[in-house]
Formats: sequence, C-alpha cells, structure tokens
Amino acid sequence: ALRPTVVGIAARVGAAALPFAALLLLLSYVDYRMFQLFMPNAGYYLIRGQQQVLTFAPHIGALGLLFDRVFGLVPRTPLYLVAALGVVPLFRRVRNTELAALTLGWLLYFLFIASIAYWWADGSPPSRYLLAGIPFLVVLLAAGIERLRELHVARSAAVAITWGLAAYSLVIAYVYAVLPDLRYDLAVDIKDSGSTGSLFTFLGRVVRPDPAAFFPSLVDARVTDLLLGSVWLLVVVGLAFIGRPERAPASVSAP
Repeated sequence: ALRPTVVGIAARVGAAALPFAALLLLLSYVDYRMFQLFMPNAGYYLIRGQQQVLTFAPHIGALGLLFDRVFGLVPRTPLYLVAALGVVPLFRRVRNTELAALTLGWLLYFLFIASIAYWWADGSPPSRYLLAGIPFLVVLLAAGIERLRELHVARSAAVAITWGLAAYSLVIAYVYAVLPDLRYDLAVDIKDSGSTGSLFTFLGRVVRPDPAAFFPSLVDARVTDLLLGSVWLLVVVGLAFIGRPERAPASVSAP
C-alpha cells in the first residue's frame, strides 16, 4: 500500500474505505432490525422532529469545544495549546495526500460537531465528541513540541510553561480517574445554576486563583463569554504565529 503505483493507491483506498463501509452496513442492518430503517443512527432520525440537531451557530460550538470551562478541551488539557506552535511548520514540511486527508477529515468533522445543538455532549465525559479527531491534534502536538525545541527566543521560559501545562493536564486526568463522578455535568444545570461545573467546583476549593475564572461558558454564550472565547482564539493564533519557521524548509515526505 506504500508503493506510489496505481495498485498501491487502490490498496490504500481499499484499506481505508472497506472496513468503514462494512461497519456502516452492519450498523445500518442493526438499526433496520430495531427500527425498520436501513440507515445508521436511525434512532436519531426518528426523533428529528422532537429534538433540534443542527444549528446555525458553529462559531459558538467551535469556541465551546475548545475553550468552554465545563465542556471544553483546553481547560482540561491545556497541553494542547502547544499544538498551535506546530501548525505552520507541519504544513510547510509535510505535503502529501495522507496529511491532506487527515486535515480535511478533522476539519469537516470539527465543523459538523460545532454545528450540533448539543455540542457539549453532556451526561458524558467532556470533550468526548472530539475523540475521533484526537489523532490529528496529537500530530499537531508532536509538531509543536518539536518546534518548541527549535525556538531561540525565551526557549527556557517556553519549555518551563510547557512542563507546567503538562503537569496541570496530568493532575486533571488523575482527578478524573479517582473521582469519575466529576466528569458528568448537564448543560441544563449549568444554565440554570450558573455553576462552573463539577471539576472546577472541586478544584476551586484548593487552587487559587480559581481556574474557572480564565475560561468562558459557551453554554450560556453571553457577550462576555464570546469575548473571552475570542481572546483564547487569538492566543492560539498568536502561538501559531510564534511557531512559524523563519523560512520554509525543503518539503519532505511523511514516512
């Protein structure tokens, strides 16, 4: 499948598409036996008149998936901020169909999830809707760490901050492991009570300043929340700008 020939390309397409198609057909068959509809996720299709699925506010969902203080990725694993440093170097160095497919698949998936009315996926561990796109973020994180080693200005401070972000992320993972009930918040409760969520309510007792104060609530989506979310987005853009190489290196192929 790695050979750059017609046979190799066909093998790659088959290796990627056939297992997916088989699973899709199997899921459709199961739904047919249960709901008499040969399609995947027929249960959601049947309740489409009772529950809104898509919205016209993907910008809110996108900011929320990344920065929401209860359901966002960065408040729980801020180490992924380092991934922003690797955006430009990765796309300058690696130009091939595999990276394009990974990028396009992640982008379309992310925009779709951001457009869902219940992007927060409450009643489940936060950020679970981002799980399918984690491989792309891991590639970016690796590129960001590699770029961090190449920085000349304030490298020591950047490395220290990165270790701090990694330690914070590890602490959150440990807290979730020993207190799993903290992972299950409901958006309706957050809206009604104005709570910062189970995790930050717990951490706020021992951590000062309270981490929740630094992140917006995109479930509420007030003007102040949108502004704070935009500030975080600018931080990510700024990190991508800092991480860009001074000049584009020669293009190489991914292994």
